[in-house]
Amino acid sequence: MDNEVKNTHGGARAGAGRKKKENKKNTHVIFFRISDEENELLKKHAQENDMSVGLYSKKIVLDKITDMEENK
Repeated sequence: MDNEVKNTHGGARAGAGRKKKENKKNTHVIFFRISDEENELLKKHAQENDMSVGLYSKKIVLDKITDMEENK
């Protein structure tokens, strides 16, 4: 069987695919549910602080955790 023809179609190719980002940090997504009233309050405070709801939520949670750690 020395005359087998190698299939050259398909399969992984060297250099193919999405390139990996350098200095990529591991991140995590956190989900939680809030009521309509809580959502409106959160959006209002985020807007007042010129932040997105997600960034504002992150800031509030991390600030609270930092305060709790300092008061131990």
